[in-house]
Amino acid sequence: MKRFIMFMVMIVALVSAVFAGGISEQNVRDEYEKAGGFPNRDAWLYEFNSIANKIVTGSNNILGGKSYMPNIDKMNFDNDCIRYKVLLDIGVELKYITDAVRKQQISKAEVERKKVAQYLASQSSGLGLE
Repeated sequence: MKRFIMFMVMIVALVSAVFAGGISEQNVRDEYEKAGGFPNRDAWLYEFNSIANKIVTGSNNILGGKSYMPNIDKMNFDNDCIRYKVLLDIGVELKYITDAVRKQQISKAEVERKKVAQYLASQSSGLGLE
């Protein structure tokens, strides 16, 4: 029974990795637009803070070795980083934040991405670059 469950988990992971792929900034914009956008700052702020939390959680899972499927966690982390950037751009466009705030938040996200990149390079048995 355990083998069957593990087999099913591997199939789901493989299918999601093959078909999910990465997202683009335009895909994220289209998704938010299709959902009705952000009628007020509170709606935007809620989504923004949710994605920011996902980035930190994803980073901590990868760096802490808590990840059961590192490739999928890395893909989710990358996708959340793209969403974060798009939300910052939308926030500036809707005048919910200033461009200075956007730049400050992007630099904070870059710090998280750099930590993850350094960790992944250290785990690559000398094949990665730091």
